[in-house]
Amino acid sequence: MGDACDPRGLREKLKEKQEVHKAENKARCSLNILHTLVNTAAIETKVWVMEAAVVWVGVGSVMAVWAAGGGVGGERVTSTACPTWEENPWCPCYQFDDGVFLECPMVSLATVGTVLSLVRRPVKSLSIYDLDTNVTSLSPGVFTRSAGVTILQISQSNLQHIGDSGFRGLENSLQSLTIMHSKLTSVPQAALQRLSRLKSLDLEANNITELQSYSFFNMNLHTLNLKGNGIKLISEYAFDGLEKSLEELNLMNNKLKQLPIPALRRLSKLRTLKATWNLISDVVSDGYSRLPSLHVLDLSSNRFTELSSSSLATMPALVSLLLYMNDISYIAGDTFIHNSDLQSLYLSHNNIMSLATETFTYTLYIRVIDLGDNHLHSLSDGLFSNLPELQELFLNNNNLLKIRNNTFVNATKLSVLYLQDNEIHSIESGTFANTEILSNLQLSSNNLAEIPVDLFSTTRSLNSLSLDNNKLNILLEGTFASLIELRELRLQNNRLSSVERSVFSPLPNLLELHLQNNVIEFIAKEAFSSLSNLQHLNLEGNKITEVPDSLSRYPASLITLNLSKNQINSIHADAFRDQTKLEIIWLNNNNVSTIFQVMLSDLSALKELYLENNWINNIMDRSFSAMNKLKKLNLSGNQMEHVNSPLFEGLYSLEKLYLGNNKIMDIEPQTFQKLKRLEELDLTGNEILVIRRYMFEGTIPLKRLNLQAASITDINPDSFTDLLYLEELNLKRNHLTRLNRTYLNVRSIKSLNLAENKFEIIDEDSLYSLPYLESLDLSGCQLPRLPPHLLAEASELKNLNLANNNFVSLTAALFQKMKGLRELDLSNNYLNNNIMNSLEGLVKLEVLKLDLNPLNELTGSLRNMDGLRELHLSGTELTRMENTVFIKLRQLKKLDLSNNNLTVIPPGIFANLSLEKLSLADNFFTQIPNSLFLDGMPELRVLNMSGNPLQRVTGLLVVGGPPLAMLENLVAARTNLTLLTSHDFLLTPNLHSLNLAHAAIGKISPGCFRNLTYLQHLNLGHNHLEILPRERLRGLKSLTHLNLTNNNLKKLDQLPSGAQSLKILDASGNTLTELLEFTFKHGAGIEDLLLGSNWITSVHPRSLVPLKNLRHLDLSNNNLEGLNTAALEPVERSLRSVELGGNPWNCGCEVSHLWSWLQDHLSRVPTPSTLICDRPKTLSGLSFLLLSSSSFCPQPVILRLAIQDIQSQSLLVSWQATNSSAVYGFKVWFQVTVGEDGRVLGGLNTRSLPASSRTYLLGDLLPGTNYMVCVQGLTTSVRPVSRARPHTYLEAPYPSQPPDMDTKCTRVRTLEQRQAQVVLNNRLAIIIGVSLGIFIFVLTGAIVCCCQLCKSRREQRKPDPPPTQDYLSYRHFSIPDRHSSIFGGSESSTTKGLLDKLPAQDYFFHGHFFILVSGENSCEAGLPAC
Repeated sequence: MGDACDPRGLREKLKEKQEVHKAENKARCSLNILHTLVNTAAIETKVWVMEAAVVWVGVGSVMAVWAAGGGVGGERVTSTACPTWEENPWCPCYQFDDGVFLECPMVSLATVGTVLSLVRRPVKSLSIYDLDTNVTSLSPGVFTRSAGVTILQISQSNLQHIGDSGFRGLENSLQSLTIMHSKLTSVPQAALQRLSRLKSLDLEANNITELQSYSFFNMNLHTLNLKGNGIKLISEYAFDGLEKSLEELNLMNNKLKQLPIPALRRLSKLRTLKATWNLISDVVSDGYSRLPSLHVLDLSSNRFTELSSSSLATMPALVSLLLYMNDISYIAGDTFIHNSDLQSLYLSHNNIMSLATETFTYTLYIRVIDLGDNHLHSLSDGLFSNLPELQELFLNNNNLLKIRNNTFVNATKLSVLYLQDNEIHSIESGTFANTEILSNLQLSSNNLAEIPVDLFSTTRSLNSLSLDNNKLNILLEGTFASLIELRELRLQNNRLSSVERSVFSPLPNLLELHLQNNVIEFIAKEAFSSLSNLQHLNLEGNKITEVPDSLSRYPASLITLNLSKNQINSIHADAFRDQTKLEIIWLNNNNVSTIFQVMLSDLSALKELYLENNWINNIMDRSFSAMNKLKKLNLSGNQMEHVNSPLFEGLYSLEKLYLGNNKIMDIEPQTFQKLKRLEELDLTGNEILVIRRYMFEGTIPLKRLNLQAASITDINPDSFTDLLYLEELNLKRNHLTRLNRTYLNVRSIKSLNLAENKFEIIDEDSLYSLPYLESLDLSGCQLPRLPPHLLAEASELKNLNLANNNFVSLTAALFQKMKGLRELDLSNNYLNNNIMNSLEGLVKLEVLKLDLNPLNELTGSLRNMDGLRELHLSGTELTRMENTVFIKLRQLKKLDLSNNNLTVIPPGIFANLSLEKLSLADNFFTQIPNSLFLDGMPELRVLNMSGNPLQRVTGLLVVGGPPLAMLENLVAARTNLTLLTSHDFLLTPNLHSLNLAHAAIGKISPGCFRNLTYLQHLNLGHNHLEILPRERLRGLKSLTHLNLTNNNLKKLDQLPSGAQSLKILDASGNTLTELLEFTFKHGAGIEDLLLGSNWITSVHPRSLVPLKNLRHLDLSNNNLEGLNTAALEPVERSLRSVELGGNPWNCGCEVSHLWSWLQDHLSRVPTPSTLICDRPKTLSGLSFLLLSSSSFCPQPVILRLAIQDIQSQSLLVSWQATNSSAVYGFKVWFQVTVGEDGRVLGGLNTRSLPASSRTYLLGDLLPGTNYMVCVQGLTTSVRPVSRARPHTYLEAPYPSQPPDMDTKCTRVRTLEQRQAQVVLNNRLAIIIGVSLGIFIFVLTGAIVCCCQLCKSRREQRKPDPPPTQDYLSYRHFSIPDRHSSIFGGSESSTTKGLLDKLPAQDYFFHGHFFILVSGENSCEAGLPAC
């Protein structure tokens, strides 16, 4: 896959490029000086300079030799193309077959124009680096005199403007233009449009913040690079003019918040678009814009949070999409509906929790999917089932718990599958049934305890299989039987205790088998016999006790065999028989005591043998005689007492022999004489006592001899004389008392270590025979003096260590001949300040260490040490220094004045110095000396003021003075600051690290750190802070490490909004009591959160939600009795380590959910044994994670279970359960059983239900079938199967008979189909009968009611009976007026009485009254007619 499609290592490549560029600049500077020197020296004599080669990387071409007489690959400068050195001393010129190349470092534009006028042919490439800083614009006449330039590169300049005629002379030749790391603020369109042949334009790292309309009008560009400009806005018409030409556009590392689709839509030829490292959170589509030719889109390292179909609708031809390192948590199912041609998709390092089944339905041609480093817990059924072209799938570093057998059902072309670093505890049989060409499968670092025997039955093409770092304790026979192409099998770091006979049979092509760090005790005799091509077998770190003769049945193809760190105490005589190809054997760190010749007789090809750290005390003569190719033999750390010549007989190729840390007292004559290629011999830590002449007799090509701590008391004269090639001799830490010339009569020695001996006599000529000596160490010998001419012949000496002796003075004669000495260590002696006079002749000295000498004071100046770069004066009891003492040390970079008695620094003492590191620790300063600021120390990067009684950081005198602009590291620990003020760090604006630990700080003023925008490390540990409001941390935008340990903090305030860069927060050892919801709201970048040894009793469930990158969480040694797992689930994807030990856990139902979570993520608990139950008493003192699940909630959850409404294909399950807050759901289990004993037939199926459920209808059952139906209460003590939504089908990883405590079961048989039909008919008849009965009853009632109603109406129609005689008729009576009440007014009692006797229907009609009078009708005036 091309670079544009490969997201891995992009940042590393960028850093590489920057480092290479820096190196180039230095090389160019040196080259320019070299050219000048050569030009000056060779003009008159015409001396041809050979081998002056440089490498030019500006345009990716390798430059050859530039020399006055020519060189390899190039023409002479006297040719017709390049000017001569006399004509052109500024810009190296090279001519190759493909053209002329010019490099112009650190020159002016006028010089460039002059050089171009001297070149007699068109220039293929012109590179201008580090242009004169005074040049801010490109003058028109620079290129007018050139014959043409094809490629022009200008970098590291101050160019701000390019005039319309800036490129005059290049109109018809320039094809590629680069102006990078300059200061252009806009695209020089007027100048560029004149370049008719320009195809490539690179404006990387300028100051172009906006692309205006028509910026590239009238151009014909194919590639355009605008990376690193800080572009915030792109006009809709910015790229007008490039519609038919632009193919590649680079917008990386800018400040775009949206992908500028309106500006890009006209680019019909655009194929590659890179917009990495911007602020883009969405792709806004206008509904009609399209990028029809876009194939590669890189949007990695932006701010996307979700993807939908509209996000990519504008790019129908997309082939490669890179979206890694965003914050994507949701991807809609139809996101890629418009991208059917997509072939590679990179979504790693996001926050994706789930993917819909249809996510990849429309991407039929996709080949690579990278979903690594996300938050996936499960994979939807059929997610990858419709991807016939899928070849590489990366699912590593997620939280997957299980892989189902339909996950990769149609991925027939899948060849690479990464599933490592998940929480997978089971993989169903048949999962890889259709992945027949799978070649690389990574399953390491999961929770697999077993592997189905047929899991790999169809993956015959598998080349590499990693199962390391799981919990495998057994391998079943036939598990790997089908992997005939397997070449690498990794099973290390599991729990395997044995290797059975046919486990690895047959694997004919296996080359590497890794079984290290298991607990293997037994290996069957024929276990590896079928591995006919095995080359590398690693069994390190097991419990093997012997190397049996069955090892001879191991494949004869073995090249390396690692049996180290076992418990091997014996090796069978035939163990390595027929192993004629073995080259390396590790048998170190075992219990081997004896080596016989017959053991190793067949190892003729062996090159390296490691037998160190055993108990070997006896090696038979000629044991190694068959190993004539052995180059390295390690026998150190054993019990050997002597060595002789027969022991190493036959080792003609041996180069390195290690015999250290044995009990060797004597070395017999000619022991090493036949080792004609021996270069390194280690005899460290033995008991040799005396080096005798015969020990190293004979010509041995030894270069390094280590005799350190070998109890040597004497050396016989000329003992090392035969070691003609010896370069390094180490005699450190022995008991030598005398040193004379005959001891060291070896002229070739370059490094001699005599430290920590007990010399009483050193002859003056002891070292005269060492003319090439470069390094001498005489430290720790308690010498009171040295002979004045001891080093008179050591003219090549570069490093001299005389520390830790008893010297009171050293004469100048001692150092007189050492003109080339670079490093001198005189620390921890009794020298006074007169020593400075003795050292005046060391003109090339670079490092001088005078620590722990009683110098008392420094006066005058240190003369003739102009090259000194490091001066160490710690612990020299200095009380005073004159301000001229360092005046001549202009190259001094590091000065250590710590642990003295200084109270003031004289003004001007550091003036004109280029110091980078200064230590004033452990003196008596009460504030940082003003002279540091007033003298001006522009190069100072590290300042150590720790251990002083500082009361202020800076004095008021220097506030507003010149800052320490380059200071990056300030240490003020172990001081008495007590208070940090707002002006303490105004003069140190570029601090990267600030250490204020143990400074008695109790208060921090607001705005104290506001000026420290580059600060990365802040240490405030071991102070007296009780509160730290977030306002105190404002301004720390670059802070990555914050140390607040061992203060008195009672509460963590919310982090400021600018704390997004914080990676490590250490607040351990305080008095925090809780973690609040919004404490880490702005701490999204935190990776390590250390809160141990506090008083925390509760953690808010949402307190860790913002910490999406959290890798290490420490809550140990607090007061937690329980922990809601809802607090851990948001960081489950990234969390790699969680410390919870030392808390008083209440091991009841309340923490059993935590127990389940920790069991699922046991690999992330580094110290599980520290989680101890405190309550209840029955569990007190027990290891929390070793308890069983039933230990937490012993009361039954399911009280009663009933089966109702049994049908042929369904039944209704109902239950009664305990009302407990610990119950968070239920699972209904069912499985087919056969026979009277209820034997299980078929798989176990479950339905997950919420806690409120009490009934559930099981459907899709088989008619006439026996079922075992169980209901399990999911309490916090039961490990959940999955975090799937309720009412989804899951297969449980439980045994067929679940635990009784939380489960009730019953057997039931579904009805036969015929029985079900009868029941259905009966029920239907009952329903019809009841319905008819109800209908008849209602109809009868209606008829009766109708009859009664008709009867009443007939009765009402009968005439009234005649009135009785006593019914009096009144002709006249009073009628009340309209305003009076008829019944309650003032009418006469006669009238009222009459009305009362009348029926209501007789006297009320439409609001009017009428009176019926027997015999006649009478109506009063004003009333309607009767």
